[in-house]
Amino acid sequence: MPQLDVATYPAQLFWLFLSFFSFFCVVRWVIVPRLTGTLKAREAKLSTLLEEARFLQQEAQQKEQVAEASLQKTRQEMHETLTYELTQLKEQLKAREEELQLLYAQKRVEAVQALEKAAHSIVSEAQQEVITLSQIAAGKLNPSSAALSKGR
Repeated sequence: MPQLDVATYPAQLFWLFLSFFSFFCVVRWVIVPRLTGTLKAREAKLSTLLEEARFLQQEAQQKEQVAEASLQKTRQEMHETLTYELTQLKEQLKAREEELQLLYAQKRVEAVQALEKAAHSIVSEAQQEVITLSQIAAGKLNPSSAALSKGR
């Protein structure tokens, strides 16, 4: 068995140390620095992204506060405008009601006057009819006095 031959041990040990030393050097000076650089770059990028996220979050909060303040101001202005317009409409309605009440009062007075005039006219006509009827009735009851009054 050649593995157990003591004469080959120094050569095997040499190549063993050379292989492990080479592997160690490659790992120590090539692979580890690259991994370290990658990890540091990743950490720096994460740090930058987290910082940017915090900044954007603060900016978003500020914009939200500004928007909320603007919305509140707009609501207040709208409320004031609506209150003003409602007051104006109530005043216009009140003025229109007063105008209509005056117009109603005038029309009522005119209607009452027209009714009184019509009633007076009817009463006058009725009185004339009564007089006429009484004269006719008086003439039929007393024909001699009717002839006398005609003869005179």
